[in-house]
Amino acid sequence: MNNKVSDFKIISVTLISILIFFTIYFFRFLPINLLNLSLNDIETILYNLISTILAIVLTFIFFKSYLKKDDKELLKRYKSIGTGLGVILLYFFFPYLQSLPFHMYGLDTNNIPLFFKIIYLISFYILMGSIIILIYHKKISQDFKDFKKNSLTYFNKYLKYWLIGLFIMMISNLMIMFLFNQNTSNNEQAIMDTFNISPIYIFFSAVIYAPIVEELVFRYSFKKIFSHKWVFILLSGLVFGSLHVFNNFTDFSDLLYIIPYSAPGVMFAYMLEKSDNVLVPMSFHFIHNGILIALQFFILLFG
Repeated sequence: MNNKVSDFKIISVTLISILIFFTIYFFRFLPINLLNLSLNDIETILYNLISTILAIVLTFIFFKSYLKKDDKELLKRYKSIGTGLGVILLYFFFPYLQSLPFHMYGLDTNNIPLFFKIIYLISFYILMGSIIILIYHKKISQDFKDFKKNSLTYFNKYLKYWLIGLFIMMISNLMIMFLFNQNTSNNEQAIMDTFNISPIYIFFSAVIYAPIVEELVFRYSFKKIFSHKWVFILLSGLVFGSLHVFNNFTDFSDLLYIIPYSAPGVMFAYMLEKSDNVLVPMSFHFIHNGILIALQFFILLFG
């Protein structure tokens, strides 16, 4: 039994590591404007998605057939890893179906007014977020009851960890700016540019959507996959930070921004590990992004 558990964990860690590398590498070269994807782009994405899912499903089928019915601990772990992987795949691949309805009806997204694009994108993300919330509704409901009773305790207990993450983020940003003479990261610049065009979209995606969905994906899903405390915390934070950088990667110095972006992610993961309540890091994520976007509104209004 112990040998089986050990073997299964090794294979599972290898599998998710390959998946994470594949996802980061694959999405690095895809077009940024999701609404303007060509039909060939969508077909390529779907092919890669189906191939990845098939490989993962076949791997888990193999290991399930290797288990005995009385291996309840391992079967439970098997289900946990499968659910976590499924949600991560959904998060990464689902957005690339945004342009599919436009191709189906022969619509040119360049001719669609910005207001309708924003409404469509927000609706699409609400749909994806709702699916992820539905998958984890039992955990969210359970954590909500606990958070309702102990929210003040959680806030007082974990505020210092968020402040530590924020401090590391600010100091590392300043050091990178000083050493490489960069005013801001490419990801931050992209957010600013989009904010100037549509502050409502950025407010929804950063302050409402991101704290909910990213905590369920990068924190809770990763925790379901990686049972080891520090493996979960470090991988959750590093992958979270890396994706903020790789999406707008242009120069080697951009890789250094993984540090400031990973710092709050590591702290959010630590909060979940200690509290076992996903609403704890989620609430601090709300505060974190809310403050940053409030500063953007202040700059936009008062220059």
